[in-house]
Amino acid sequence: MSWLKGLFRGKEPDLMDSLFLDQFTPVDDGYLFRRNQRGAAYHCTPNERDSCLEDFRRSSRRLIWGVVAAVTIMVTATYAAGLDPDDPIAIFIYCSPLVALVPGTMIIYGAPEKALRRKPSVSPALSSEDAQRNYLQQTSWVPLGLITLIAGIVLGVLLLKASPWQGIDYIWGVGSALCLAQGLRSLWLKYRLARNSNQ
Repeated sequence: MSWLKGLFRGKEPDLMDSLFLDQFTPVDDGYLFRRNQRGAAYHCTPNERDSCLEDFRRSSRRLIWGVVAAVTIMVTATYAAGLDPDDPIAIFIYCSPLVALVPGTMIIYGAPEKALRRKPSVSPALSSEDAQRNYLQQTSWVPLGLITLIAGIVLGVLLLKASPWQGIDYIWGVGSALCLAQGLRSLWLKYRLARNSNQ
């Protein structure tokens, strides 16, 4: 529900802020910014980081309010057109603005790189292996295990379903299968990383 809190956010950081600030690594004289924790590193001062956070908060509010407004307009339009709210076409129409959340979120999370690019980078972007290693080191077993478990339960329930799959079932099935595969892979890689670090 952090996105909902983001609509009325105050000065206290929430989950969205924390994920954004994870891209800033403290150093002696400020911070190093890496887009998505893997891009080229740019040095920034505490004031620059705070300014980036304020810009992020404003942009995220505009994005969420824009999507909410678009969904409201779509729902009103489908109702005015006399479409059944449960009709798949109507559902697709008034849920279509949600697609903008993914690219919009990627843009606003990576915005500091555009502002800081006027400076020379202090180190190149991380390789895929290094970025993955950093991610697994910073992520505990609990969230990885929970995501994998939930994805497995959802997929299992769908596979044991007696009635034929409907359109939404295929979406849930493919999504949960991908999450399960990625979760198992992440758990295995984290295990290997922990084992190698203990040797």
